[in-house]
Amino acid sequence: MIILRDITIKNFLSHENTRMNFPLGVIVLVGPNGSGKTAIMDAIMHSLLGFRGVRSRASSVDDLIRFGAKSMELELNFEVDGKEYNLNWRRERGGEVNARLQCKGVGLITDSATKTVQEVLKIIGIDKDTLLSSVFIRQGEITNLIEEEPSRRKEVIGRILGLDRYEKAYDKMREVIDSLEKMKNTYSNEAKRIDGSMEVLKKRLEKLSQDIKAHQEKLTKRRDELNSKLMELKSLQMEKEMLDGMKKSYDELRERRGRIEENMKRIEESLKELKGKQAKCADAKKRIEVMKNEISRIPLLERYIEIYYEMEKLNSDMKSLNENINKLRELEDYEKRLADLSNEVLKYLPEPSMEALRKMLETLRNSENMIQDEINEKQREIGERIGKINELKGHIDHIEKLDVCPVCKTKLSDTHKERVKEEISMELQKIELELNSLKESLQSLSKNLEEVKSKTKNFSEITSKVRDIENLKSFVNRVRSELVGSIPELGDLNFRVEDAKSILTNKLEDLRSKVNACGSELNDIIKSLGYEPKDPKRELELLKRRLDEYNNLRVEAERYDDYS
Repeated sequence: MIILRDITIKNFLSHENTRMNFPLGVIVLVGPNGSGKTAIMDAIMHSLLGFRGVRSRASSVDDLIRFGAKSMELELNFEVDGKEYNLNWRRERGGEVNARLQCKGVGLITDSATKTVQEVLKIIGIDKDTLLSSVFIRQGEITNLIEEEPSRRKEVIGRILGLDRYEKAYDKMREVIDSLEKMKNTYSNEAKRIDGSMEVLKKRLEKLSQDIKAHQEKLTKRRDELNSKLMELKSLQMEKEMLDGMKKSYDELRERRGRIEENMKRIEESLKELKGKQAKCADAKKRIEVMKNEISRIPLLERYIEIYYEMEKLNSDMKSLNENINKLRELEDYEKRLADLSNEVLKYLPEPSMEALRKMLETLRNSENMIQDEINEKQREIGERIGKINELKGHIDHIEKLDVCPVCKTKLSDTHKERVKEEISMELQKIELELNSLKESLQSLSKNLEEVKSKTKNFSEITSKVRDIENLKSFVNRVRSELVGSIPELGDLNFRVEDAKSILTNKLEDLRSKVNACGSELNDIIKSLGYEPKDPKRELELLKRRLDEYNNLRVEAERYDDYS
């Protein structure tokens, strides 16, 4: 059973914001006409059944929205079988209906309008038509029921309970029942025909059973004959296996005889080979004695080559050190030149770089443009003042010729003319003073412009020096990087040239002493050899081949006693 707990109605029909609780028991809504009692019932009906397919006092859903409001909202809390549910409907004017059904302890069940109505009907266990006809009775239907004639009263009750729909449904089901009756008669006749066919099939089944029994007896007889033949076959297979075993033994004996004959041939060949090796070993002993003197030179030649290549490496290192020392001298010269150029450029720039030069030139050009703009403005003002002076002088000459004031049309007296001429003269003096001041400002600005242009020209001339400085910096950094890469003792790029020279000079002296020691040892080896090798590497390769031959001969000679 469904129990309504409370409902909140916002902007629905005449209700702006109404909340109503429903205690258990009978609830009566009392109020004057138009106070919104029926609207509360409509709100409950639309909360449970939505807006589609539900009769309403409004022609459209938008008409249910309170006049002047943009949207409406209905929220109903109810309980079914001890579970609490929350229903929320919202509609924007001209928009779609949004619905949401939640269950306490479970959460959101659905947020679709159609599924919300389906889930509510499933929860309360009543279909929409029954709910509308038996639970919700609209305003005026009870009054009609009391006031109408008995015949009409039946019609009203039928409309309230929905009996007219049941009568229509029964008429439709009558057609279905008649159709099912016809199908029943048809299937009864078919069942009788099938029963007749079953009798015929039973007789055929009995005959087939007899035939099967006869064939089974024949099959048993053939199975006995097959078993007898299988016994004979097994006996023949055993005899064949015995003959196969005898043939295998014969083949093994023939193979063994062949292996013995082959072993005897190999023994005879080995005897001949041993006699040849015995003679070869005797010859190897004689050759070993001859080769001993040559082989003894191998260690001396190996050491000679080792020292020779070490001297080549030392000489290469000395050459590299000399090149680095020359680089240090060049670096020293370039750094001195770089310092001189930088000092010269720093007289004009905060730092000796193209960026600083560019900024300075840009500043000077901006100053030049600003001064030129001021000069143009001053020239314009001077032109205006000269024009004004000429205009005032023309006025003075014109006043002398006038007898009547051009403004008030009264006769001009000499006194009046003199006063006007005096005022114009004072204005003229004022403008001439302004003109002189403007000319002085113009001269000052022209002088400043020439100074700026001169500076710009000077800075343009030092551009090549700044480029030389940047190129020198790049070259110096590259040389320093190369030196640090080849001489780890220098540390980083900021090493002092004098310190680097001292390090390289000490290393050079150390290399020279090592070269001298290697030269002395080479002379000792030459004395031991008795000659200076022209191509020691090739001579060593030849001697190593002789050593391999010597070792092979010695192995052969050691076997001599075994072969004797």
